[in-house]
Amino acid sequence: MLSKPTVCIMAVMLGLVIVPLNAEPRAGQGRSGPPGPELSDGFFFEDFNYSSAEEMASAGWNVSGPPALPTGSTVILDNDGSQGSYLMRNCSLDFEDYTVEVRARWVGRSYGSLCRVSFTGPGGARWSAAADGQNMDYMFDDNGATFRYGNYAPYIDSWHVLKMVKTGYRFSFYDDGNLIYTHPGRTAHRGITAVGIETGWLASSEVDWIRISRVLPDLGPVLLDISSDRQTYAPGQDIGLHMAISGIDTGSYYYEWHKTLPAAQSFYMLGRITSDGEYLYIIGTVDQPNGEVDAWIAKMDLNGTEIWNRTWGIPDENLPINLILQNDTIYIVGACGDGIWPDPLFLLAYNKSGAELWNRTWNRSGIETKDWGTGLVLVGDAIYISGWSLGFGPESIEALLVKFNLTSMRFEWSRTWGGAGDQFSEDIAYLNSSLYLGVYDSGAPGPTGFVKYDTDGNLLLNKTWGNDSGTYSIATDGVNLLLAGSDNETGNHSGFLRIYSENGDLLMEKLHGGAGWHNSFFDVRQRNWIAYCAGTVRDRSIANSSDAVLIGYDIETGEEVLSITWGGDDDEICNGITILGDSDIYCAGGAKSFGHGNWELFILKYTNRSRLEGVPASFEVSDPSGRPFFNLSNTTGPSGNAAISFSLPVDAPEGAYNCTVSAELHGMKMNGSTTFNVVWLWSPVLDVSSSITPEDYLPGDFIALSAYAGYEYLPTRANRSVSGINLSVDIFDPNWTILATFQNKTGGSGWTDLGFTIPNITLEGVHTVRIHGFEGLSRDIQINVRLPVKHGPAGEEEPLHEEEPMYVPAVPIVGAAAIGLIAIGVAIAATETGKFGFIAPFVPLYTRISRDKALSQRVRHQIMGYLLDNPGQHFNALRKALKLSNSMMVHHLLVLEREGYIKSQSDGTMKRFYLISVRIPEDRKRTPKELVSAILVAVEERPGITHKEVVERLLVGNEAVKYHMRNLMREGRILSSKKGNTRVYYPVGRK
Repeated sequence: MLSKPTVCIMAVMLGLVIVPLNAEPRAGQGRSGPPGPELSDGFFFEDFNYSSAEEMASAGWNVSGPPALPTGSTVILDNDGSQGSYLMRNCSLDFEDYTVEVRARWVGRSYGSLCRVSFTGPGGARWSAAADGQNMDYMFDDNGATFRYGNYAPYIDSWHVLKMVKTGYRFSFYDDGNLIYTHPGRTAHRGITAVGIETGWLASSEVDWIRISRVLPDLGPVLLDISSDRQTYAPGQDIGLHMAISGIDTGSYYYEWHKTLPAAQSFYMLGRITSDGEYLYIIGTVDQPNGEVDAWIAKMDLNGTEIWNRTWGIPDENLPINLILQNDTIYIVGACGDGIWPDPLFLLAYNKSGAELWNRTWNRSGIETKDWGTGLVLVGDAIYISGWSLGFGPESIEALLVKFNLTSMRFEWSRTWGGAGDQFSEDIAYLNSSLYLGVYDSGAPGPTGFVKYDTDGNLLLNKTWGNDSGTYSIATDGVNLLLAGSDNETGNHSGFLRIYSENGDLLMEKLHGGAGWHNSFFDVRQRNWIAYCAGTVRDRSIANSSDAVLIGYDIETGEEVLSITWGGDDDEICNGITILGDSDIYCAGGAKSFGHGNWELFILKYTNRSRLEGVPASFEVSDPSGRPFFNLSNTTGPSGNAAISFSLPVDAPEGAYNCTVSAELHGMKMNGSTTFNVVWLWSPVLDVSSSITPEDYLPGDFIALSAYAGYEYLPTRANRSVSGINLSVDIFDPNWTILATFQNKTGGSGWTDLGFTIPNITLEGVHTVRIHGFEGLSRDIQINVRLPVKHGPAGEEEPLHEEEPMYVPAVPIVGAAAIGLIAIGVAIAATETGKFGFIAPFVPLYTRISRDKALSQRVRHQIMGYLLDNPGQHFNALRKALKLSNSMMVHHLLVLEREGYIKSQSDGTMKRFYLISVRIPEDRKRTPKELVSAILVAVEERPGITHKEVVERLLVGNEAVKYHMRNLMREGRILSSKKGNTRVYYPVGRK
């Protein structure tokens, strides 16, 4: 029965794993015939669904040997079991790391039944994996060096998935997902040029499918996150949308990139590194043309791009050994020599822009010595330096502790530690007010350990152990001490990690290495309870085989959680590490594989996050109705981030906008969404519509008044009313005494009625009507109130200014003549012309008014103003509008006409009056009553009409329209309000 094992995705060297593809293909489901199985999107797959050898050949397969028989879903090689046969196909896959898988089974005898998959790389290098009934073996032809491994017994007569994974130099082989063997490899190859499948003598094999795919990092749990700059925007604002793809811890670190830089010939002086979280700072040495060596420091971004570099030195050698970054200052310690004794240690300070702040050198005064600075720590205003000094007895070296005061900028004191033989200190740490120097004795047997000082230089503790060992780095996890170095107590150099309490109690010991190996740890750093040790590993049986190594140990359990190596054909040694966040480790050191046999400085990045750069991302923004609003795209940068920005138009609808982003990473489709709100910048509006005009008002007059509470958004001329708002009114007299206060609530339209009657008891003068109570807004309207005048015995108003009274002759009229005269007068008085003609003859006889006093009377002012607004008004209309008697009306009209201020014209039985400056129309079209009716119709048909629009619509004079509009507002028959600088008019109840 055919088994159908699934392809097992397993971690390989440097944390690389194969991205899961689709489910395992089944026989009979692949393509058949041309154009062959090579695909352009990054993998090669062939399902052997052929019906003849000729069809296979046309698809690009070279079929050789006794029959390779296609069955339609699989291919059987050497079906007669005689001499063997094979299939071969050329490829052009430029993969750096890849996996090859074949699903096959072999039948026949348990010995000699063979199925082999082989592939060829550039330069003729060939690798293969094979299985027969008893063993599975692997062959590597690496530039002429052949290695063969075996001793694995698979099952015959059953289906297997044979797989080989190449990552870097390493090859790992699996059978049905089980790791069988890993070969370290020594040569970097890229790509596949040919794929072959073959069967051996006296056996036959059946092949279902073959697949080659890129090896990509495991994405781990991948998160796609999208966010906006803000949650709420106003139209017209810029919006930024940000997408971040984050591959959370993949479970292991993998190599991402490295760079090498020419440097000096000694690995010891290469590659201490630190970071401020945004940039890397690395030290090394550089050879000068004159043969001297200078200290070198560089600032790089997190992708290894150099920002700046600086060199420093005095004649001869200048060797930087360690650095720290504190308070935005980079401090570097090392040793220099001017070719003569003494050779001092040096201390340098740079700012993060690369400017040298100061430098100092130190040696034991008056003694011919060579002094080295190897480590430094900043405590308060002092830098404490570890190192060693030559000059204590004949060629004696002792460990050194030096204090440098940053306030006085001088070296204050030094301490040495040691005894017989040579003692060194390579690093220093600070914990709980004490200084700890990692020390070792180079004699045999030579112990190693640490010594403890207080900050005044008093020795507190001496803790050493073992022999022929060295402590090269010391750090703290905030509670305990971490020591790393090389241990050779058993005769095998092993890298060690030891954890001590501050009192010298050993809490944990871990060794890395063993027989036949030469391993050392040169730097140790702690992050999230993991101790990371960097150094070198070397197989003593192979010359020039040192590789950089990074080992991680769980501080609590001692479990090894990380083990990665890096290097080429020659030596690589890691001297320093720095760790950023929870994902990125940067290593630095010396390398010889990539140049011309000399040491070069390298910087190397490992990460446990996915490679997320260059991923296309599509952003879609939809408005509150779900309608697409923006469609934009971008690609992710090195950190997996992508961003877009756009501006909202000023008429962008209010509401919640949905933003979605989609991306595809190594075949994995991802989507994310977020929302933001758009809120218009509504401005509060308190609008008032009233019948108030500039005319005078009397106590008891009713003022029609309405108020509107709402909001407006000017870019779209949108309005939004507010109901249920209490609007209040205060009425002030000229002395600002409140006469009345009342309020009302707005209705659904936002309007409310605030009409009022002028109180009967008030002062004469300008009154203020104040409407307020919405969003802090208020509106003032002023009205002029006049008090009623006294009335004479005849019921006529007493004149406001003295003028000569009108006398009627006291001649008695009696008899029939009197009766006839009265009858004639009654008949004439029936018409306006008659009234005016009957009364007028008496007026000039008894009126004594000069022209300069003709306009001194208030009533005549009213007549002039009325005729200004109502040219052609007739006698009776004038009298009724101004509430005058016939005689008073005639009196004042005669005065104005005699003095040349007005003129008159008979119109049938009517007599019409005009200002002297007005041309009397030949064909008068509307009476004032008709004009009022026409104005009301215009306002009713077009609410919100302006004064100018009424004039243009009715084809009448501007002043006439203004006059009637004011009267209509005063009578409460129309309402008005202001829109900007323009007054508009509405029918009552229609705004």
